[in-house]
Amino acid sequence: MNSIAARNLHDYLNRIQGCDRLAAFVCSNTKEQLEEGSKAIRNVCQKEVDVSWFHKETRQRSTINLLESASKKNIPITSIVCHESLRCINDAADKMIFKSGLAMNHLTTLQEIWFEQREKEYTEDEFHAILKFAAKCDQLMTVKFVHSLLPQFVNAGEAQAILLARNCEVFFHTLGVWYFLDLSTGSWQFRIGRHFLSNEDFENAAEMYRIFYHLVIMNVINNIDIDILNLFDNTYTFSFCF
Repeated sequence: MNSIAARNLHDYLNRIQGCDRLAAFVCSNTKEQLEEGSKAIRNVCQKEVDVSWFHKETRQRSTINLLESASKKNIPITSIVCHESLRCINDAADKMIFKSGLAMNHLTTLQEIWFEQREKEYTEDEFHAILKFAAKCDQLMTVKFVHSLLPQFVNAGEAQAILLARNCEVFFHTLGVWYFLDLSTGSWQFRIGRHFLSNEDFENAAEMYRIFYHLVIMNVINNIDIDILNLFDNTYTFSFCF
């Protein structure tokens, strides 16, 4: 595509709501590497970029291509949200694999990434693979997991040491409470107050998580309108009020 055609297509796509990423990608792939392309990519990457399970494969592919292009151009990527879209990390290939089957390389300019995954209990291997991927994203400072349950203890070796030296912060959030990973010990703390979870604290949090999603599933299956949170016994609430 020549530069004039690319510019015309870019201007046309920019006028269509929701096509800003595609417009940026069009410009970034012309031979002349138009300045408008880099500017458009920068504008997109200043915002939160969503890679969601309900996005069509073509949209996911254009988003991934744009993010990888931004990384190659040394353009900062503020934040990525993987909304129910992550399948796994291919540690050997240094790639993030999405449920669509598409893959994304590690991004050197990525600053923050969220993994939103309901009813997901990460195994140690899965969590360690994500931390290894994060360690290869040189500018990554924040990793967050939402609506998921992570392993109680973490020992990700070199990747953990790299993230610690970078002062990267790792959090997970479930049932209204944020937890912070102390990378020096591999143990979780309450985000507020920053004191460590005891074995009992973690077991209670895990039990609450499993009960909650069991009730959610039963509610959906049976189409019962219940206030799930009010079913919890008060004996559990101490773990969620810090």
